[in-house]
Amino acid sequence: MPKRRPTPTPATQRRTAQHRDGAVLPKSVDEDINAWCAAIVQSADAPIVSTTLNGIITSWNAAATAAAGYASAEIVGQSIFQLIPPDQHGALQHALELLQEGAPQISCETVWIGKDGQRVPVSLRIALLHNPAGQLMGAVLSTQDRLAPQPTEAVLRESQARLTGIIDSAMDAIITVDAAQRITLFNRAAERMFGCAGALVLGQPLDHLIPKRYRAAHRAHIQAFGKTGITPRAMGGPLQPLVARRADGTEFPIEATISQVEIDGQKLYTAIIRDITERKRMEEQHQFLGEATTRLASSLDYMAKVRGLTRLLIPYLADYCLFYDMESSGQYHQVAVAHRNPAKEPLLRELAEHYHVDPSNPHSIVARVLQTQTAMMVPEASEAQVYTITQDPWLLATHQALSTTSYLLVPVLARDQVQGVLFLAMAESQRRYQVADLTLAEELGRRAAVALDNARLYQQAQEAVRVRDNFLSVAWHELKTPVTSLLGNAQLLQRRTAQAGRFPERDQRVIRVITDQAQRLNRLITALLDLSWVERGQLSLEQAPVDVAALARRGVDDIQLAHAQHPIVYQGPESPLMVIGDAVRLEQVVQNLISNAIKYSPQGGPITVVVIRRSDNVYISVSDRGIGIPAEDLPNLFGRFYRARNVEAQHISGMGIGLFVVKQIVTLHGGTVEVTSTEGEGSTFTISLPLAPRASSA
Repeated sequence: MPKRRPTPTPATQRRTAQHRDGAVLPKSVDEDINAWCAAIVQSADAPIVSTTLNGIITSWNAAATAAAGYASAEIVGQSIFQLIPPDQHGALQHALELLQEGAPQISCETVWIGKDGQRVPVSLRIALLHNPAGQLMGAVLSTQDRLAPQPTEAVLRESQARLTGIIDSAMDAIITVDAAQRITLFNRAAERMFGCAGALVLGQPLDHLIPKRYRAAHRAHIQAFGKTGITPRAMGGPLQPLVARRADGTEFPIEATISQVEIDGQKLYTAIIRDITERKRMEEQHQFLGEATTRLASSLDYMAKVRGLTRLLIPYLADYCLFYDMESSGQYHQVAVAHRNPAKEPLLRELAEHYHVDPSNPHSIVARVLQTQTAMMVPEASEAQVYTITQDPWLLATHQALSTTSYLLVPVLARDQVQGVLFLAMAESQRRYQVADLTLAEELGRRAAVALDNARLYQQAQEAVRVRDNFLSVAWHELKTPVTSLLGNAQLLQRRTAQAGRFPERDQRVIRVITDQAQRLNRLITALLDLSWVERGQLSLEQAPVDVAALARRGVDDIQLAHAQHPIVYQGPESPLMVIGDAVRLEQVVQNLISNAIKYSPQGGPITVVVIRRSDNVYISVSDRGIGIPAEDLPNLFGRFYRARNVEAQHISGMGIGLFVVKQIVTLHGGTVEVTSTEGEGSTFTISLPLAPRASSA
């Protein structure tokens, strides 16, 4: 019968409360409390032992006596380590050190050696012991488990069968080894993973499942782990990938956790192992496809992409590679080759010269892929098979020279049309293609198709731009002469009729229309040619000192003569404001801005041109009171072919080229152009140009 715990008296309860509240208690009261606590420990059902930090036992309760057989008088003052097998001293010492380093408590499995020599399995919980003043006094060890009644043989058999069933049904490999690292348990998942029967490996060293270069390190790791007493723990790490070895000698990556336990004095280590080959393969493929996509997107040069694609595949997905491209005529020819051994690339080029793809040839594997638009894989490329497929002795000899072991072909499809064919082959590496490789190659083919199609379209667009630019250049030269002649004669006739005063107003109006339309056509031809030069980067400047104040005044005077309903006011200095620039191009900018101010003020109204110097810059602004520009259109106003959304309602024609060219010219001069506008009230365009060095220092 367990001893009855003493019932604290009211006086003792009051003294305990005073002690808890931090009051200084008389010695007699403190002794009563210590006695009460000792009585509680003695009456506990679980073994409780206190020790110094050096492991010397200072108290030993009745439950500990029942568990280990030692009376308190026999064991107090002795070392706790004499109760524990020598091979587990390190674990207990390590636990005490962890407590002193700040761990709140430590739990561990160990064995007590009883007075009769019998080993008693216990589960220890260890914590530091402090006195009421907070001073460290030692450690207290307690266990929740006592010796239980021995199960019957039938119960043991049932438990063993249940455990065996659980272990054998596990998806992960479970392997247990003894202290000598010989295999004692090998479940069915381990048999499948390592390719060998459990009966053949039981009792064998674990080294058989580890690559030779890792065996010594692995044995040392297990031994070091055994000394810690910690369980369980993951093995390896990000910088230490784990590799296992199958019965056939092949290696594969794994993840593993290890635990340790001591049964009947024997240390056992159990590892739970997972084959991560497929995960690693998926990670590598994802990384490969990401790098491939980046490289394919890095250039718009078609041939650079094709050559980069073939190089990218070596050696990850092929030992050598060929790419067959479709010409504009619809025929296919080889345009790029790559080999892991550069010395063999001439042989691949020779193959290209000898072997021409004929889509109608029933023996051509490339033609077969073109017709079916489906990838093809030959896992084992024997000589007989190659000859059967090709019916070509020369190709068979080339196959032998290249040592081809396996190959696959992937169509590169874009917009439902085969753009090319990738031929991938294994040779020196002796690898064989598998379904996973075909799947990866098909995904790469899809990504390559998009990139190559974009490059081809870009190439075609560039060619179209080149043809357009050539046409514009020819058209400008062919149209400029008659338009200039037409405009000159129309202006001459306009001046003569104005001087003579004999032409009816209707005829004078007809002449003005001819003059205006000739000027418009001249500006349009010039703008298109300027646009072509800008896009090709050929808009050049003939730079020289230019008086922008005089240039602006001249522009106002020239345009004012033809637009009487729009009074154009010039405000600026009479003295020169010099910049370094192209006078013709800067005059074009000023005339364009003034002409726009007139065009987008259909109801008339004044136009103001202001030239002013601020610091080291000269500013030219052109303001009108016309239809203005919607706020949402302002950020895009200087874009090519862009027009504000309110011009259509006003039936104002234009192509959206003028302001684009203005911005390019001003930028080439090192300046800026800005616009402020309120729809319905008018707009102001302001150009800033740097003054010439001498002018800026004046």
